[in-house]
Amino acid sequence: MKNFWTHETANRRAEAEGISSADWIMARQRTFEDDTGVKWSVANQQGGYMMHPIDDGVPVMQPVPRDTVQKIRAAYEKTDRDFTGYVTYLQIHEDTGFDLKGLMAAIKGMEKDGLARRTVNRMGKGYAFKLMENKGEKR
Repeated sequence: MKNFWTHETANRRAEAEGISSADWIMARQRTFEDDTGVKWSVANQQGGYMMHPIDDGVPVMQPVPRDTVQKIRAAYEKTDRDFTGYVTYLQIHEDTGFDLKGLMAAIKGMEKDGLARRTVNRMGKGYAFKLMENKGEKR
């Protein structure tokens, strides 16, 4: 799923549609939200616009089924992580086809159980997580 557009690309596509680049990006955001059922955050970074799915408003899955935890762990182990061990929801979603909203709900439940730790973007919205080694590990 393409979630980054350079300023030039956004400007060119917006001009072709006769709207501002901000309106064009907001239209992409609405489309993503309609398609996935979750909210998306737009950030102006790296010479363009980057969108991240955020877990704001997604209910906590409690309890998280054991097979769901195992599937998430397997996907997490196969996914490239940053130097701190975090992966984005989008990485796992794209690598596994796991439903984005269900993934977010499961990670929120796993966090309550001490199995995961979420992190936030600059707007304070959850967009990435890492799995904890020990069940009882707390923040």
